[in-house]
Amino acid sequence: MKWTSFFIERPVAAFMLNLALVCAGLFSYTRLELNSMPEVKIPVVTIKVTLKGASPALIQSAITKPIEDAVAVISGVDTITSTSSTGLSSTTVKFTLSKTTNDAIQECRDKVDSISGQFPKGTDKPTYGAFSSNQGAIAQITASSDSASLNELTEMVKKRVIDELQSVDGVGEVQMYGERERQVRIILDANRLQEEKVTVSQVTNAIVQANNQIPGGLITSPYQEYSLKIQGELETVGDFGQVVVKDENDTAQGQDAAYFYEVPLRVNDVAQVVDGEAELRSLSRLNSRATLTLQVQKTSDGNLVKVIAALQSKIKELESRLPQGTKIEMIENDARPVQDSLDSLKEHLVVGSLLACAVVLLFLRSFRLTIIAAAAIPVSLIASFAVMDFLGYTLNTLTLLALTLAVGLVIDDAIVVLENTYKTMEERGLEPKEAARQSLEEIGSAVVATTISLAILFLPLSIMPGEVGLYFRSWGVVMAVTVLISMAVSFSLTPVMCSLMLKKPDGPTEPSRFDKALQTVYGKILEFSLRFRFLVVLVALLTLLSSVKLAQSVGKEFTTKSDEGHYNVTLTFPQGWPPVRIEEALKPVEELLLGLPHIENVLTTVDENDITTASLFIKMEPFDKRKPYTQFESVDAAREALKSFPGLKPSVGATAKKEFSYPIVGDDIETLQKLADGLVAELSKEKGFLAVDTDMGQPAPQVEVALERTRLAQLGLQPNQVGDALNTLVGGSKITTYQEDSRSYDVYARVDEQQRNNPEVIRFLPVGTTSQGDVVSLDQVATLNTNFGPSNIRRMSRKFAVTVEADLEKSLPLQQANTLAKEKLAGLNPPPGYQTAATGDTKLLKQTAVGAFQALILAIAFMFMVLASQYEDLLDPVIILSTIPLSVPFALVSLMISDMTLNLFSILGMFLLFGVVKKNAILQIEQTNALLGQGLPIREAILQANKERLRPILMTTLILIVAMLPVALAGPTGATRAPMAVVVVGGQSLCLLLTLVVVPVATSFVEDGKALVRKWRGRA
Repeated sequence: MKWTSFFIERPVAAFMLNLALVCAGLFSYTRLELNSMPEVKIPVVTIKVTLKGASPALIQSAITKPIEDAVAVISGVDTITSTSSTGLSSTTVKFTLSKTTNDAIQECRDKVDSISGQFPKGTDKPTYGAFSSNQGAIAQITASSDSASLNELTEMVKKRVIDELQSVDGVGEVQMYGERERQVRIILDANRLQEEKVTVSQVTNAIVQANNQIPGGLITSPYQEYSLKIQGELETVGDFGQVVVKDENDTAQGQDAAYFYEVPLRVNDVAQVVDGEAELRSLSRLNSRATLTLQVQKTSDGNLVKVIAALQSKIKELESRLPQGTKIEMIENDARPVQDSLDSLKEHLVVGSLLACAVVLLFLRSFRLTIIAAAAIPVSLIASFAVMDFLGYTLNTLTLLALTLAVGLVIDDAIVVLENTYKTMEERGLEPKEAARQSLEEIGSAVVATTISLAILFLPLSIMPGEVGLYFRSWGVVMAVTVLISMAVSFSLTPVMCSLMLKKPDGPTEPSRFDKALQTVYGKILEFSLRFRFLVVLVALLTLLSSVKLAQSVGKEFTTKSDEGHYNVTLTFPQGWPPVRIEEALKPVEELLLGLPHIENVLTTVDENDITTASLFIKMEPFDKRKPYTQFESVDAAREALKSFPGLKPSVGATAKKEFSYPIVGDDIETLQKLADGLVAELSKEKGFLAVDTDMGQPAPQVEVALERTRLAQLGLQPNQVGDALNTLVGGSKITTYQEDSRSYDVYARVDEQQRNNPEVIRFLPVGTTSQGDVVSLDQVATLNTNFGPSNIRRMSRKFAVTVEADLEKSLPLQQANTLAKEKLAGLNPPPGYQTAATGDTKLLKQTAVGAFQALILAIAFMFMVLASQYEDLLDPVIILSTIPLSVPFALVSLMISDMTLNLFSILGMFLLFGVVKKNAILQIEQTNALLGQGLPIREAILQANKERLRPILMTTLILIVAMLPVALAGPTGATRAPMAVVVVGGQSLCLLLTLVVVPVATSFVEDGKALVRKWRGRA
């Protein structure tokens, strides 16, 4: 390998090459965006359609199902899920990854728009949203005032805050909760309408016609042109009451009617005009005090940390300009836990690097040698930033974790080259330059084989199928690129630094007593193993077989939660509770939660689209102030405390979604409900399941209006007339807008609250008039029945679905919970066609397991090809790769001892462990083959080669272990990442001795077999 001498002869070129890598990396680092996780764009389209006041059954049949049928024929559709709730249809269409998001949105829009004309009257225009892995609110901002009312505060925030926040670079949408907007309300009096024989449509039509912008055209003269402006809008709120509904020229209904108006009938005669607030439908409270909550979303390309910093600066600027007593406060932001996590990873990277250097110093006992080896760490890591920038990656949890874990790998090649150069110089008494040249010629093949095969191990992760593969991609690429760069450094910078910094010894030097002791002990173990080879094989086979039982015993889940210092409480109130009652019921709950240890804030929000569900965001003190009290202890305390409110259904967890989600699909919703109720009852008895419930919620009270069509025809009315009248009188409808100071306010018409507050009252509401002018009340044309209906209707893959949900105790992993639920459902004997469908973390966990197995098989195949090509042999690669399955049981034992689960991060750790174990085997095989090539007998070559490679193997293994210790011991705040490090640290520590023994034993069997073949061929 004469090419290995290139940089030794050109040290300046070597330094310039590495300096160029560092400069490119530093420049790219300033351009890298920061995010929580990699930006992943999955072709998922959400279609939302609103029809105010419509029941879930009507929404499902008239809107949701037609949408499902329309989009189902689009090519590339993977799954369709939908939810029909009161007044809202939400359909989510997930496509295969081959479809682009833009194409998916456009095709969905084309299909839905083509059928939107069939939707019921009053249906709003469909809206379309796309999925982003970093979507959702990045900041929770509250606005409060000591002097202004909530109405005035809402006005102020809309005028002077929201627009300013949206002007911040990287900010997308700002949503407001708890607002009380100004609204002009036309409060109709049903009794007066009947007395005056006026319909609600006549009142609303009169207002609309009186409050119109009327174009007047242009006035053109020979010298000037004027635009004609006609003031058709009402100028004050009071003007609405003066609008004429009937005058002396009108009849109540038709020209044959006998009832004439001698005095004009105005809106004030049949209604009260109020300049007030919109009805309470949304809540926001901070620590039991009414506030406004602003949830800020960022654009897909926004730098999370920079956006939050800019928002904080903008908030300070706004507070200085707003009236005294007005407070704008950022309660929480996603950048804080992300920044904490990234800072922690950076700290782990530095500490791990220092520990790695300490190990080098311990083994080589020289600061010079330590500096030479350590130089590979910053060069390799910094240079990788340039590749990340080129590929469009961000600095996020996965990419920074890849760099942190790579610390123990990037120094490996440099140590192997350095250690061999130092040994060559000591044993042969060569000059440093010549020793570096000879060392590279000897060890270069092994370095190439180990590094290339290691990179190939990670690269298949970047092409894993499914959603998980999109997240794995950046991790696998960064790991592969970093180790490849480290190989370039070990062939350029490391040998040059060796040739310049090492000193020629006075003569051959003896190994240290420590090295001698290690080789002596290891030599005896090797001799025993080679003497009892079949015993070693038996132990290896038993170890391998144990992985089956261990894999069944270890818990499995998608990810483990870290202590981020906040969690969510979701409260479900009984269906039919009005907002005022919910607001009162929340006060004692908020006080209880605020009384828990180390709680800073409790932010409560209720969305107007689901007023019976309250979300409480619980923010804790920083971990340093409450150590060792964790978020998980607080979650348990909150769960226990909320048991004192038996009427509510609380869910407490790291996110608003429940951890366990088990959907059952089928054709009949009543059958599904029975199965789901049965499963809820069974799981509630099992340990580990908390707050078990279904996603259907409690039945919602409803009033069915059964129209008598014969009677309608006799009175000359149409069903839609009755429906429109009830929609306005009971539900309230926007009829026009009122302009003031360049702002627009809604004008709503609705009957007085006392005339619509129960079913017995609404039966007397006027819904029309006959041709003779007589008023027709609802009970004349309809029968009213009070019953219960579903609060929402969910569907999956165009079938009805009911999902059983629960929070899980830490002792019950997700996979075990799913297995238990499957058994319990089977015990309920569901009819044919009623089954579960994997969703959420369950689906991702399955994808991860399947994808990781596929990636591993592909990686092993690629590694075999590389190693076979390297050695021109088919058996040596088999020996090397045989060490991979042997490491699996030890990795699983490490997880069980640490009370951790097999999850996304621990699977990544498995791949890293496989690479390290395989790398050690390559060093053993490479040296054994070299000695065999020199003519040494098989047994002697195996003993000598493995003794010589013991020190670099122990060094690289120990370096990897200490580099990962900070990640493994990160505590509650790093619990998500810890399983990855535990797999490597524990697995490699426990399996090291076995692999150090198995490789030489397997080599002896292979070489004996080769000898027999040669002997047989010689006789032939």
